[in-house]
Amino acid sequence: LMEQAKLVDRRHGSGNYVLAKDTTEKKKCEIAFIRPNYRGDSVIPRIFAGIEAAAAKSGLTLTIRSSGDSVEEEREVILEMNDAGFDGTILYPQPRITVNPEGLLNQKFEKMRLILIDLASDNIRRSRVVFDNYEAGFEMTKNLIEAGRRNIGFWMQHVDASAKGIPFSIEQRFKGYQDCLSQHSIQPKDEWIWHDVWTSPSAAQD
Repeated sequence: LMEQAKLVDRRHGSGNYVLAKDTTEKKKCEIAFIRPNYRGDSVIPRIFAGIEAAAAKSGLTLTIRSSGDSVEEEREVILEMNDAGFDGTILYPQPRITVNPEGLLNQKFEKMRLILIDLASDNIRRSRVVFDNYEAGFEMTKNLIEAGRRNIGFWMQHVDASAKGIPFSIEQRFKGYQDCLSQHSIQPKDEWIWHDVWTSPSAAQD
């Protein structure tokens, strides 16, 4: 039995020898999920549930960290995860008006195994999981039309009071909304579009 368990080596005419125990343990793969603070209606808990299930299925160790409410906090946490030697990091970025192609995610952490969630800019040379905001806007509008609605409004959030900047995700949803109305021969009126100012703590940061 001990031989079958590879605890001893039986040598004919010599004896039984205790085998040295292999003390080398394989390092378990560790990944981190960094996400901003979220409110009750956020999609982030659902994203985390998916990451957690996939990590458990693959036998990965998962660490979750908050990047608070600012781009500066986000950079500090990414640095910590990089220095801690994680095998990979999943980042749900802080809100940004624009994404600088020569910025932090391309240069300072260029060698990190980093996957972005819903940062759709093609300037970011990273693997990313992107939400289809255009399709979301189109399908929501289509559902209302199929329910018999014809006067369908859209809440357009801007990043400043001058209403010049629009987050790209909202812009994509708005395009889906417009295209769906057009396909159903509905001409939107100006009063259907409600303009509001986006006041994210990170809205002024790149």
